[in-house]
Amino acid sequence: MPSAKTCLPWLSLLGEPFAQRAGSQTTWDLHTADGLPVHVERRGQGMNNSLFRVEACGGVYACKLFVADERRRAWREWTALDRMRRAGLRLAPEPVAYLPDGPLPQPVVVYRWAEGAPLRSQILRARDLADLISALSAIHRSPPLPDAPPLGAFHQPPENAAYLAEIRENVDRVQTWARQRREGAGGLPDWAADLPQLAPAIGETAHLAEERVRRSGISGAYPQPALIRVDGNLDNILCDENRQLTFVDWEYSGAGDPAYDLAELRWHPGASHLPAAWWDEALDSYAPPIKDVEFSKRLALYN
Repeated sequence: MPSAKTCLPWLSLLGEPFAQRAGSQTTWDLHTADGLPVHVERRGQGMNNSLFRVEACGGVYACKLFVADERRRAWREWTALDRMRRAGLRLAPEPVAYLPDGPLPQPVVVYRWAEGAPLRSQILRARDLADLISALSAIHRSPPLPDAPPLGAFHQPPENAAYLAEIRENVDRVQTWARQRREGAGGLPDWAADLPQLAPAIGETAHLAEERVRRSGISGAYPQPALIRVDGNLDNILCDENRQLTFVDWEYSGAGDPAYDLAELRWHPGASHLPAAWWDEALDSYAPPIKDVEFSKRLALYN
């Protein structure tokens, strides 16, 4: 991989926009030491990552800075993009550089800027969902990189018992928090005002999930881990004028169960407006590995 100094002489200039990421300024016109013009636009500033669009040296790049934590977000994104590139799949932006240790204060992944509008903003048809599932199938079938084995997908527990235990722990934590806030002087904030009414239904849903898993008789273990995204947000899937799909934001990705990935996409809140019949038809077109005899059971369980 080329060094930042040789292929990205402008990268250190992003220290200034990054330092101002919480301010009102959103564009910067800068110059390298050699006088090369660099135009920077702030395109995203979330709790975890910062995204900048950079025009420099005749190219257009995305420069994404990641929070450094146990998830290893930047490494997940880089290895997934590199895996797509080496597999010859045009389903992810073209990776340029992975820089975990500088010159910027957070780990950085640089890739070619991907054009297109988010799927969530477009009028979708049944065939668009079929194309989406076909693209996800190609991602699942991409060969692993021998020099960069993927981490386990974040966050898919390795089997159902751990998954259910995590759900129950989260439900208990939310209910305890709501009770303590309600009984305290501060009370619940406006965005959580309906939690007392929702709490019984949330607890019952967790119980139904436990019963469904018990009756299924399957552990949830998957025989053939694949690269999965664990990101069903249609805002993170771009579609250009030629209907070419580009998946962005791979920081959850890793080795996991394709059935889990499909269910994550199907039941993401951003897809709730699409007809169930379209999803059923699209998911029926997915061909799991021949030796994965419990795939349909796991998909039904996740659904």
